[in-house]
Amino acid sequence: MEKMFNVIGKFVVCCAVILVLFGFCSLGSRYERQATVLHVWGDEVEAEDEQGNVWAFYGEGYERGQQVILVMSDNETIGIYDDVILKVKD
Repeated sequence: MEKMFNVIGKFVVCCAVILVLFGFCSLGSRYERQATVLHVWGDEVEAEDEQGNVWAFYGEGYERGQQVILVMSDNETIGIYDDVILKVKD
Protein backbone atom coordinates (compact mmCIF):
# COMPACT_ATOMS: atom_id res chain seq x y z
CA MET A 1 0.00 0.00 0.00
CA GLU A 2 2.83 2.39 0.90
CA LYS A 3 4.51 1.66 -2.44
CA MET A 4 1.31 2.60 -4.27
CA PHE A 5 1.15 5.95 -2.42
CA ASN A 6 4.79 6.63 -3.35
CA VAL A 7 4.05 5.96 -7.03
CA ILE A 8 0.93 8.16 -6.94
CA GLY A 9 2.87 10.91 -5.14
CA LYS A 10 5.66 10.85 -7.72
CA PHE A 11 3.10 10.92 -10.53
CA VAL A 12 1.37 13.96 -9.02
CA VAL A 13 4.68 15.79 -8.59
CA CYS A 14 5.67 15.04 -12.19
CA CYS A 15 2.32 16.31 -13.46
CA ALA A 16 2.66 19.48 -11.41
CA VAL A 17 6.17 20.13 -12.79
CA ILE A 18 4.96 19.61 -16.35
CA LEU A 19 2.04 22.00 -15.84
CA VAL A 20 4.30 24.67 -14.35
CA LEU A 21 6.78 24.35 -17.21
CA PHE A 22 3.96 24.44 -19.76
CA GLY A 23 2.60 27.57 -18.11
CA PHE A 24 5.94 29.35 -18.42
CA CYS A 25 6.38 28.26 -22.02
CA SER A 26 2.91 29.28 -23.13
CA LEU A 27 3.48 33.01 -22.67
CA GLY A 28 4.23 33.29 -26.37
CA SER A 29 6.88 35.45 -27.88
CA ARG A 30 7.41 38.87 -26.39
CA TYR A 31 8.11 41.90 -28.51
CA GLU A 32 8.01 45.68 -28.18
CA ARG A 33 6.10 48.33 -30.13
CA GLN A 34 6.69 52.06 -29.97
CA ALA A 35 3.42 53.96 -29.68
CA THR A 36 2.06 57.47 -29.21
CA VAL A 37 -0.68 58.21 -26.69
CA LEU A 38 -3.80 59.41 -28.53
CA HIS A 39 -6.36 59.80 -25.76
CA VAL A 40 -6.51 59.65 -21.98
CA TRP A 41 -9.82 59.20 -20.16
CA GLY A 42 -9.10 58.94 -16.46
CA ASP A 43 -6.97 55.82 -16.15
CA GLU A 44 -7.87 54.45 -19.61
CA VAL A 45 -5.23 55.18 -22.24
CA GLU A 46 -5.38 54.69 -26.00
CA ALA A 47 -2.13 54.61 -28.01
CA GLU A 48 -1.33 54.16 -31.70
CA ASP A 49 1.73 52.19 -32.76
CA GLU A 50 3.94 52.96 -35.76
CA GLN A 51 1.91 50.59 -37.97
CA GLY A 52 -1.36 52.41 -37.21
CA ASN A 53 -2.77 49.85 -34.76
CA VAL A 54 -4.60 51.34 -31.79
CA TRP A 55 -4.11 49.70 -28.38
CA ALA A 56 -5.81 50.43 -25.06
CA PHE A 57 -4.47 49.97 -21.55
CA TYR A 58 -4.98 51.26 -18.03
CA GLY A 59 -2.45 53.52 -16.35
CA GLU A 60 -1.99 56.89 -14.71
CA GLY A 61 0.22 59.85 -15.52
CA TYR A 62 0.07 59.55 -19.32
CA GLU A 63 -0.46 62.58 -21.57
CA ARG A 64 -1.62 62.94 -25.16
CA GLY A 65 1.35 62.83 -27.54
CA GLN A 66 3.58 60.97 -25.09
CA GLN A 67 5.81 58.24 -26.55
CA VAL A 68 5.53 54.84 -24.86
CA ILE A 69 6.85 51.36 -25.48
CA LEU A 70 4.30 48.55 -25.36
CA VAL A 71 5.74 45.20 -24.27
CA MET A 72 3.52 42.68 -26.02
CA SER A 73 2.83 38.95 -26.13
CA ASP A 74 1.83 37.34 -29.42
CA ASN A 75 -0.19 34.63 -27.65
CA GLU A 76 1.58 32.13 -29.91
CA THR A 77 -0.53 33.15 -32.90
CA ILE A 78 0.32 34.72 -36.25
CA GLY A 79 -2.08 37.70 -36.30
CA ILE A 80 -1.74 40.67 -33.96
CA TYR A 81 -5.42 41.08 -33.16
CA ASP A 82 -5.27 38.78 -30.14
CA ASP A 83 -1.93 40.05 -28.87
CA VAL A 84 -1.92 41.50 -25.36
CA ILE A 85 -0.03 44.29 -23.65
CA LEU A 86 2.06 42.87 -20.83
CA LYS A 87 3.66 46.12 -19.72
CA VAL A 88 3.95 49.77 -20.76
CA LYS A 89 7.27 51.59 -20.47
CA ASP A 90 7.52 55.39 -20.51
